[in-house]
Amino acid sequence: MSVSEQHSDLAPPSPGVVQGGLPPLRYSLPLLLLAFGLGLILFQFLYLTKVDEERARRNVSNQCKHTGQRMALSLGRMLKERRVDAIRSDLKRLLNIPGVKESVVVDAQERIVVGERESWTGKSADGLVPTHVLAVLRKALKGNHRLVEADEDGSGMVGVFPLSAHEPSVFILEMDLKEALLEARNSAVAHAIRSGTALLLACGGLWLVLDRVITRRVTKILVDARAISTGDLSDRALEGHDELAEIDRALRETHLIISRQAEGIRSQEMRYRLMVESLPAMVYVARDSVIEYINDTGLQMLGLKGRDEIIGRSPFDFIHPRHHEAVKERIREVLRSGASAPPAEEEIVRRDGTVLEVETVASVFTDARGQATQVVMHDITERKAAEARREALGREITNTSEREQRRIGQDLHDDICQRLAAVKMNMQDLEESLAEHAPALMDEADQIVDRLTDAIRITRSLARGLSPVEIEAGGLGVALAGLVRSSRELLEIECELELPDELPAMPPHVATQFYRIAQECITNAAKHGQAPVVRVAVAERDDNLVLRVSNNGHPMSPNADRSQGMGLHIMRHRAESMDARLEFELHPTDASFAVRCEMPLSRLNPHPTSTAS
Repeated sequence: MSVSEQHSDLAPPSPGVVQGGLPPLRYSLPLLLLAFGLGLILFQFLYLTKVDEERARRNVSNQCKHTGQRMALSLGRMLKERRVDAIRSDLKRLLNIPGVKESVVVDAQERIVVGERESWTGKSADGLVPTHVLAVLRKALKGNHRLVEADEDGSGMVGVFPLSAHEPSVFILEMDLKEALLEARNSAVAHAIRSGTALLLACGGLWLVLDRVITRRVTKILVDARAISTGDLSDRALEGHDELAEIDRALRETHLIISRQAEGIRSQEMRYRLMVESLPAMVYVARDSVIEYINDTGLQMLGLKGRDEIIGRSPFDFIHPRHHEAVKERIREVLRSGASAPPAEEEIVRRDGTVLEVETVASVFTDARGQATQVVMHDITERKAAEARREALGREITNTSEREQRRIGQDLHDDICQRLAAVKMNMQDLEESLAEHAPALMDEADQIVDRLTDAIRITRSLARGLSPVEIEAGGLGVALAGLVRSSRELLEIECELELPDELPAMPPHVATQFYRIAQECITNAAKHGQAPVVRVAVAERDDNLVLRVSNNGHPMSPNADRSQGMGLHIMRHRAESMDARLEFELHPTDASFAVRCEMPLSRLNPHPTSTAS
């Protein structure tokens, strides 16, 4: 992953993107003005049409109301005087008035009293009068009031007017609405065209002004902005002190800053590439479980000749199958937390089938393309081999030391102790002779016998320390008790022992390792820590057998074996040889330093238990 890709947000958009995304400003503005003018014309047409039609309906309704009321009064008097011919004459004249479609006098039983035609007299209005007019008539008769409303299809206005309070007959007047509505629509169209034309002319003049004052200058700024990506910025800057000129100057300053940053990014990317390529470790970048970059060292570690052999493949193609599940889990954790994963040891399979042991460190980063993982693998095959040789050497040293100590212990017990015992017996025989022939030498002889007794006791203690478990028939508990006693005598320190009532059964080599660890801890506490008090405790806790040796002397560093011999290092080997865990406690609550060896009880082989004494 290149540095330039990680900083792609600093780069301006390419000219193609800008040109394809936006139309030229000087063409888009008049199009917007034209669309605005046409939209306004349409809005005015719709709005004015609605207003004028409503006004036309009100005018026709008022005309129908006034004409109907006037005619109802006149027709009521003439009907009372039985002047039917005069009524028919007035109805015919009324039909000559523009807009009047129908006029007739009807009684409460919907029979025509007087119509424009004499033949209608006395006949039912149903069939002679339009249906929509009859609907308004029936509504008025039912409510016994005057009624003026538009018919169902909106083509006319119907009015029903009672002739008088004592006369059950009514006057029906129907007026035409179509002509009035058509005139209203024509008036609205004419008004919308006049106002829209004036607005378009005004917009055109405004565009000419804006094109000269703003659009051309803004277009130049856009062209300069597109040119930033190629570095081909024009030399001519906008003149003046207005906002656009300030924007143009700011744009040029930004171009200069971006150019400098881009140069720095390219230099940083070059340094990064050189550093990654020169690392003595494999570095690869994976995205969506696919490798998209690997350095030359990685190719060499995998035994590949070119990047085309690995780019586009999954890292699991060369990671040993036994590590797949662990690697997947670590990748999920890294992607979830966003933090680097701690180093882990894995194995990779080279092209020729050989296996390399590697130490892997993975980290996640995010760029313009999303989340990706960078993995660094160090070849630790030689280091692991050296560690294995060192551990083997340590085990050999431990085993050799154990054999030599056992041999020396047996020699001390079987030879030196026997010789000293024989000398002691000879001295006791000599003491009997001296009592008879030289009583003055008895005190010196007693002292020699006492010293021989001390030498025998000390030699036996040394023998037990060199070969404790096999010499002591009582097992680990008895051996630790003897170790504590001999430590008091030989090291002249206060040494305490705490044992459970019964120790679990264990193999001899496990008991020996526990004993040696306790012995080394006591020796280190007396020799390096100058501890006046040392406590040895064995207990069973949480299904584990725990040996803990604490002291109140100078605390030791867990790395003290580097400067103070192989003591702690050998203790670690002893613990590892029996699958136990060794821990060091600095400044615990009951001491200044403690060593803790913990081993699961399930790893002890069943043997008869040994009772501590």
